[in-house]
Amino acid sequence: METKTTNRGRIAGAPVSAWRRLYDVADHIRALDPWPWMTLGHVFGVQPHGSAEPGFVLFSKQGDPARRAISVYPGWTAFHDAIMSHARPDDRAPLERTIEESWLRLMFMPASGLNPGDRAVLVRLGCDLTRADECPAFCSQKVGYFPDRLGPSEVVWLSAVLYQAYGMAMRVEMTPGLTQERLPRTLLVRKQDAAGDWRDAWVDEPTTRTDVDVSIDLDCVRRIRRHPADATVLQADLVLSPLKRKSAEDHRSEAIFTLLLVNGETRMIIRCDAMQATEGIEAMWAQVPGAVLKGMAQLDVLPSAIEVRSDRMLNVLRPLTELLPFKLTRRENLDALAVARDSLNELLRVKT
Repeated sequence: METKTTNRGRIAGAPVSAWRRLYDVADHIRALDPWPWMTLGHVFGVQPHGSAEPGFVLFSKQGDPARRAISVYPGWTAFHDAIMSHARPDDRAPLERTIEESWLRLMFMPASGLNPGDRAVLVRLGCDLTRADECPAFCSQKVGYFPDRLGPSEVVWLSAVLYQAYGMAMRVEMTPGLTQERLPRTLLVRKQDAAGDWRDAWVDEPTTRTDVDVSIDLDCVRRIRRHPADATVLQADLVLSPLKRKSAEDHRSEAIFTLLLVNGETRMIIRCDAMQATEGIEAMWAQVPGAVLKGMAQLDVLPSAIEVRSDRMLNVLRPLTELLPFKLTRRENLDALAVARDSLNELLRVKT
């Protein structure tokens, strides 16, 4: 893709020269076209000097229609969460799943499909879009935020990672089993030292915590115990709302989730709490039992059951069943909660 401009100035906070390096390596990868031999089983890490953890590289095809893509997961936790997310069934909307992930992505698409940010960069670099049938497009995703453009530091970091990915793809073409010798617990990582030199290293995956630290208000539990038992059934879920909040730190939009606790028979909303995952998914879910307890305390009775839709909600609320005599069950369809969610989302869309 020919360019005509100089490297002076900045684009979205990053030097033009850094953007040019990023798009140059993307063009090299596009021309190489390693997707026929780089499968999901050829994962490897890249750790530029100064990075606390490797970024893990996966070649795949994304979207509908499927486009050639490279995803880079920054760190062990992001990589582990992505693998686990793709391994388990999940009927949520793609965007709701995405907000629980962290990655940087390069995808190739026609010029007509570019978003304004990608198009602006290509125009500034002097690229001829009229002849481009497959242009590089970049996206950054952080847990708790909506997908967005690359930040300045990500432009520089991703350039380094993709240059190593380009080299690794050529090596794997010659030696298909190169990255697979010690999988699944030990991964090949390209590491850069202070002098700028790169070397191969086999790195063991560290133990990743999957439990959630939950704090329970025992005074609230005691108040609920004094309520008379009743046949009331509640439904609970944590869902993504249509609301967004602009981050105070950068250009990103923060996602806002809603904890809903609904009476299954009357469909009355008992509790509606806004929550965010900008400090991590586990930190957000740790707030859920306390919010549910506060909702139960608002009632005059002790419900007989709480119904939930997801395994995660089931696991997070399970400690409450050891303190209070109600039944916790998982159901695929929660009709009362679905009505409450749709009504609330419609109200929020009108206000925004």
